[in-house]
Amino acid sequence: MTPASPPLVLSLGDPSGIGPELTVKAWRALKDQAGLAFCVIGDARSLRDLDAPVAVIEDVDLASDIFEEAIPVLDQPLDIHAIPGKPDAAHARHIIGWIRTGVELCRAGKARGLVTAPIAKSVLYSAGFKFPGHTEYLAELCREGDGPAQMPVMMLTARDLRVVLATIHLPLKDVPQALSVDSVTEVARITYAALKRDFALVAPRIAMAGLNPTPAKTARSAARRLRS
Repeated sequence: MTPASPPLVLSLGDPSGIGPELTVKAWRALKDQAGLAFCVIGDARSLRDLDAPVAVIEDVDLASDIFEEAIPVLDQPLDIHAIPGKPDAAHARHIIGWIRTGVELCRAGKARGLVTAPIAKSVLYSAGFKFPGHTEYLAELCREGDGPAQMPVMMLTARDLRVVLATIHLPLKDVPQALSVDSVTEVARITYAALKRDFALVAPRIAMAGLNPTPAKTARSAARRLRS
C-alpha cells in the first residue's frame, strides 16, 4: 500500500482577522474530499469560538485520520483572547511563530505545503517584524546556513494561467526604479525552474509584460540573457 501523503499545514494568521473564519469555511468545503486534509497551526480557541469542531493533536501525522470529523490543530495558544475586528500587538509573536512552525514542518517533510491565512502587518511591525510580508519572511526561514536568502518570487495561479510578479510589496511609484535586467532575469530563471519542477512542464514558455516608463531595452536584454 502506498503511504498517504503528508497533510498541508495552515498558519492561522491574525486571530482577530478573517483567518479563523476562512479556515473553518475551508475545512467544511474540503472535509469530505480525500487527500485534501490540512492541519491548523494556531490558537484552537479562536476556532472553537466559531462553533467549529476542533481536535487538538500533538503530531501533524494524525491530521488526516480525524480531518473528516474535526479541524486538526497543533495548538499554540494565545496569551490574550482574540477579539474579532480588533488586532492586538500582543498576538504578534504568536502569529510569527505559527508561520515559522509551518515552515519547519514542511522542511522536515512532515507537511507537503504551507497555506498562510491573512496577517495584519501593522500588528507585526509593532513587535519588530522586519519583513514587508509573508513572502520575504518565508524566504528568510528557508535560507541555508549563513548565506543570503534566495530571491523570493510570488506566483499567482488560476487554471492554466500562472503569473509571477517582478516586484512585490512595493508602491507602484517605486517599481520602475526597482526593476533591472539582473532582477528580471533572475525572476525568470526561478520561474522557469519552478514550472518544470513543480508543474511538470517540459518546456515552459514565459512572456514578459512591459511597464512604462521602464525602457523596453530592459526586457529585451533580459530575454537575450535567458536565451543564452
